[in-house]
Amino acid sequence: MQGLFLLGVFNELKLVFLFVGAALTLNFIPRVGRILVNIIAVLLLTFSALNQIYFFETFTYFTQSIMEMAQGRMVSILQDFGVFKAFYLLSILPILLYLFGLKRNWRRKKIAIPTVLMLFVFLLLGFLHQGTLLAHEQSFSTSSVLSFFDEIPENKVRKVNLNRMVEAYQNENPKQYISTRFPLLHVDSTESKLSPFFEKKAIQPNVVFIFVESLPGPLSCKVNDELSFTPFLDSLSKVSLKFSNFISVAERTFGVLPSVLASLPHSNKGFMEDYNHYPKYLSIPNYLKQEGYDNNFYYGGEASFDHMDSFMKASGIDHIYDRPKYKSQLTAEQKEVLLGIEDRALFEGFFDFKSANRPQPFLDVFLTLTSHFPFQFTGQQAYIDKSEEILLTKGSKVEVAKYEKYLQKLSTILYVDEMIKEYFNKIKDDPAFENTIFVIGGDHMMVGLPYSSPMESYNTPFLIYSPLVKRSKEIKALNSHLDLAPALTKLLATNFALPYLDTLSWLGCDMDTNASNNMDKNVLFMHNDRVGMDYLNGSYFINNKNKTYRIQNVYQTKRDKVEEIDNRRAEHRRFQEFICANNLIYPQKDLNTGLFHNEIHFQKIVDKAYVSLVNYTFKENPDQLQLKINLNFNQVFNEDLKMVICVRDKEGGNKMWEAVNPSNILMDNKGNWNYTVDYRLNVKNFQKGDRMEVYLWNNKRVDFGDLVILNGEIDVYFG
Repeated sequence: MQGLFLLGVFNELKLVFLFVGAALTLNFIPRVGRILVNIIAVLLLTFSALNQIYFFETFTYFTQSIMEMAQGRMVSILQDFGVFKAFYLLSILPILLYLFGLKRNWRRKKIAIPTVLMLFVFLLLGFLHQGTLLAHEQSFSTSSVLSFFDEIPENKVRKVNLNRMVEAYQNENPKQYISTRFPLLHVDSTESKLSPFFEKKAIQPNVVFIFVESLPGPLSCKVNDELSFTPFLDSLSKVSLKFSNFISVAERTFGVLPSVLASLPHSNKGFMEDYNHYPKYLSIPNYLKQEGYDNNFYYGGEASFDHMDSFMKASGIDHIYDRPKYKSQLTAEQKEVLLGIEDRALFEGFFDFKSANRPQPFLDVFLTLTSHFPFQFTGQQAYIDKSEEILLTKGSKVEVAKYEKYLQKLSTILYVDEMIKEYFNKIKDDPAFENTIFVIGGDHMMVGLPYSSPMESYNTPFLIYSPLVKRSKEIKALNSHLDLAPALTKLLATNFALPYLDTLSWLGCDMDTNASNNMDKNVLFMHNDRVGMDYLNGSYFINNKNKTYRIQNVYQTKRDKVEEIDNRRAEHRRFQEFICANNLIYPQKDLNTGLFHNEIHFQKIVDKAYVSLVNYTFKENPDQLQLKINLNFNQVFNEDLKMVICVRDKEGGNKMWEAVNPSNILMDNKGNWNYTVDYRLNVKNFQKGDRMEVYLWNNKRVDFGDLVILNGEIDVYFG
């Protein structure tokens, strides 16, 4: 921990030393230059201080939030920010010390004392939050202002052995695979494991998802008399299918929604981050939408955060009700908090939005917010007192010592539980209630709480409640968010006459309903920083610090050493990032209308100026075109051979001319090279009659000798 922490300190101090050096050097240039450098120095040191404070509270980089939020949203956050801690003043001391050095004149060799003081300040700031750093040491080590530049996306070209990677994944995750080009594509002829627990009806059921922000598995949804801060969900668990060993696959919501709604892999920075060019995929909302469901998303924050709105729309959500829509109808008793509205307003507002004759069947997706930072809400003290009472009466001495520092956070769980209870008290009077399946769970563990094992940090409650459930059961087998989509769609097809999906691309599988502790899963977990990855491989778990554990259940682990687990994690990660980057989750032809398709077989390049790939005239005004090209070459070639996309009007005038870099370059086991281009065209000014050309351009007429296009496919789609 000390090594990584010192790296974080060094990242911050680099700024100080950089500008001290610049200030000294600029003594030899005009005064205006020195003033400019000092202004930049103070601004960046201020930015660094904000980054430190923001990270300590949210475990998210301030720099990352800037990349993810609109300017107006950042202003709103700064206006709402009202949580202050005295030691935050330490963060501004480096700025004051720098200004002090300027006043005393850096030229007089009085650098040593301020520099030593700044080092001391950063060390003190870190040790005040040593517990936080133990859980998030790698994130903190990179949480400097310099990490801002790491947030800017890069187009990376990777060279991997595709066949070996696909074969390794499919062997380790056995299913009835039907494709090597789309490695997740499979069929499933097995029986639904949830089916025996439900009635069978010809009427399509309504579906409601309630995802509770930061709901900790060890402290909620208990079927026995254990320490819990969710009395209502405890009572509901006893008449539900309750999954005790349930895990999230990410530390934050950005990694959870794609897993829950579509059983999707992690891309390089999280699937929702690819909002400009999502690969094609299946999802629960899209599946239901095709059967006439009315799909809705209710969220107390702003759905644009982490690009949730883009993902929800792409997944088949029809209506999004978020902070801007709720804000206009808040009553005097309903309050706004940092990042959104309180959960009382979320659920009460739902009944205002919901019309008496709303269309059925429907899908409602709720995502709560109050149990998120800053963990504040109206009337909180009464819930803090109640949380303390629960802890002292139900908790053991060990639990009291473990959680007594976190009563403010735990009070938010008690509050959300009460809001869900009030929601159920109202919704049960709705005639649709008797024909509704409720899926309730946490999005991820509450960050900052102590946990007893590495796996417990991903444990979150999960239960399925419905008047349609014939019998309840506590299920101890390991399941994850990735398993919900395959399990629910199969249940709906088996018991409620919805269609079976012919081909599937789920990363997960049907839910294991065994009562025993079956831990047999392969799961990749994404950290809050979108860089670190933990990995569960069967009964072994490896964390981001390369410590390996043998898993008994999510609460019990034992240190072990298995070196090959780290290699499997790296392969699994490369596999997930690769299929996302190359649009290889689900075939486009099944989801979009194809405009153009061309196949290429053995074409020599030699010294040709042009090798035509696409020549297509638009028969209607295009809207959102996607170009996908796969070419297999017998050898690698240099940048003198470029791929060009050109669109001309009827008179031959250029509307677009752009050289395009490949998304990926891959070498197969025969030594051939695969070039992939996946490109979305900006078609604002394209019209019917315009001609699109795609070609390889050898503008220098270089002789490429034996270079050959062995084969390839080119497709142009709407979408």
